[in-house]
Amino acid sequence: MSNLTEGRLSATPIRINTSASLQQVLASINQSRPSLTGFVKGWGSIDDPTAPLHGKSKWGGSPIPGNAGLKPAQRSAPKFGAARLYWWVPSKRRAEDLGIQIRDPAAHELCASDVVITDSSVPGRLDGFITVRDEESLAIIRDALASAVSAVDGNSVLELAVGQTRPRDNDFFLWLIWREHHDKALTGRLQLNEIRVVESQDAAYRATSLTEGVDTSRFELLTLISMVRAEFGPIKIKVRDGAHPALYDFELGYDGKFAITLGETHYPTPLGREDKGLFAFLDVAFFVIPELLNAYLGDRDWSASNRRQFIDDCREVLAGPHLTIGLPCINPVGTGRFYADQLGFVASAPRPDGSVVCSREGIEIIFSPSVSAAGGETLVLTIPDAGDVLLDLRAKGIATTAVGGSARSVDFTVADPDGRTVELRGYAMA
Repeated sequence: MSNLTEGRLSATPIRINTSASLQQVLASINQSRPSLTGFVKGWGSIDDPTAPLHGKSKWGGSPIPGNAGLKPAQRSAPKFGAARLYWWVPSKRRAEDLGIQIRDPAAHELCASDVVITDSSVPGRLDGFITVRDEESLAIIRDALASAVSAVDGNSVLELAVGQTRPRDNDFFLWLIWREHHDKALTGRLQLNEIRVVESQDAAYRATSLTEGVDTSRFELLTLISMVRAEFGPIKIKVRDGAHPALYDFELGYDGKFAITLGETHYPTPLGREDKGLFAFLDVAFFVIPELLNAYLGDRDWSASNRRQFIDDCREVLAGPHLTIGLPCINPVGTGRFYADQLGFVASAPRPDGSVVCSREGIEIIFSPSVSAAGGETLVLTIPDAGDVLLDLRAKGIATTAVGGSARSVDFTVADPDGRTVELRGYAMA
């Protein structure tokens, strides 16, 4: 459960395509009242007393609903309609613990969530937010709101995760990572204070969570950026507004859903939970996130050159100093083929002297023909996709030996055709 004045402050953007006006929708909402008798969900006001939602009172609790209504323009938000939906959720475990029937009110928890709706600059459309993100609660509120709108306009359509807080694409999150390290002043008012956590997914749909901050010296992050096809998001950030001043701590997903951490969100003047929750929601939903998205769309240098340069810079750091190694080899062509087929190198055609050059990410190995190879030596290489190489070797039945590694890295050895031990270190990609 989440609402503007109690609980964790989460939100999902919505769009209502309808001929109904905001006032008509609110009037329709007020026709449906919650009732503990029969556990009938219904609407009230965001200013309702919250005591029935707390502690023991929430079990079999009955709200004291006011009227949904229009709120004046405030903060960065235009005038908006606000309503609170109440519903009850049965608990089989509580019924068993109390020795009562599941239909007993004492086995039902009173839940509530808020809806904020605004007029749109687009005719035939209303925009807004539902203050939950989980799918089960969203379905309950969506159905109740859609029913209220349909009572006025039977052709209305309600869409979830569509609106002004949804990034145009996932490249927005990569842009934020770049701005943290190159220019934290995102707009004339907003500054990126910190990226606390960023999630990512590579081209094979493998997820990674970077939870110790976003540092472009970290091997995992460098690898993900260098891959190009990796997608970032959701992201947890702190943004400072120099005009108030205020500090906002929130998570933003690629679907426009967001959650504000009120304990880490600060205003210069102490505020009660109710005022702080409402102010933070209005600021983040109607100013902070839209401003960030507009700054991204307006950064033409990013799309023209900075994006490519950022990726190239990460690849250069990842590769490290260019390394050239000369090794004796009985059969350069065969050994070169092994490094190409099994370890991801690119092998050259044999040179006039019979040698073969294998290369990848700043590493160049020259295999020169020799009557005997130096068996027993160990060649240590760091490559970004070592995890993928390990999985591929195992799938082919090629023997490998674990040396170390962690949840995010691998370190293993494999023997090449000359009996040489090759130790590979890199990102686990899991």
